[in-house]
Amino acid sequence: LYNLIRNYVGSEFIPYINSKIININGKKILKIDCGKSHKEAFLNFDNNEQFFVRQGSSSVPLSGKSLIEYIESSFREK
Repeated sequence: LYNLIRNYVGSEFIPYINSKIININGKKILKIDCGKSHKEAFLNFDNNEQFFVRQGSSSVPLSGKSLIEYIESSFREK
């Protein structure tokens, strides 16, 4: 898990990730909690950087003007 984060997002974001194995109905599940970063994090896959936001139970990619507006409102000092 941490190697994937390091390779595809960046090692500076590892401190925001906590994981543990929990038992649910007799099955072992990996629970991952992701804390909020003060810096934008891009997924780098096949030399293509993408930015996602959560909307309900989905992850939605942002690009163009929507991406710029989101980053400015969420990560830049006001």
